[in-house]
Amino acid sequence: MPKKKRERSKKKKILSIVKKYNFEFLISFLVLLGSFLLLEDFELKKFLKNFSIQIYEGIKFMIFLFLNSIFEYITKIESSDIIGLILIFSAIILMFLRWRNNLIYQYSSSEFCFNCKGKLQRIKRKVKIKIIASLIRLKIKKYQCRDCKLQSYKITSK
Repeated sequence: MPKKKRERSKKKKILSIVKKYNFEFLISFLVLLGSFLLLEDFELKKFLKNFSIQIYEGIKFMIFLFLNSIFEYITKIESSDIIGLILIFSAIILMFLRWRNNLIYQYSSSEFCFNCKGKLQRIKRKVKIKIIASLIRLKIKKYQCRDCKLQSYKITSK
C-alpha cells in the first residue's frame, strides 16, 4: 500500500511540474527547433513548395477523375431512362404524402380515451418518435389515459 501512494505522489509531482513550467518547456522547444533549423542545411521553402504542388496536383487529378466518370455515366443514360426515373420518384413521393395525410386524419383528434372516454394526459415521447416526426414534418404528441393507462398519439401537421 505505501508503495502505491508513493508512485501516485511521484506522478502527481511530475504532472504539477509539467503544469507549472509548461511555458518554459515550450520556449526551450522553440529555441531547440530554431537552432536546429539554423545549423542544418534544410531547404524548407523548396520542400513546402514541392509538397503543396503535389497535394494540389493530386486533388486536381481526383476531381478530374470523379467528374470524368460522372460525365461518362450521364452520356450512357438515355432520355427514356431519365423520364422513367422521374415517374417512379414522383409515384414514391405521392405514396409518402398519401400515407402522411392518412396519419394526420387517423390520429388528429385525441382528447378522450377510445376505451373508457377518460381524460388523457401528455407523456414523454421516445427519441425514435421524435426523429420520425422531424423526418416526416409532423407534430406527434403522446397521451396516456388516466383511468385505463391506454397510450395514444395525436398527430398534426407543422
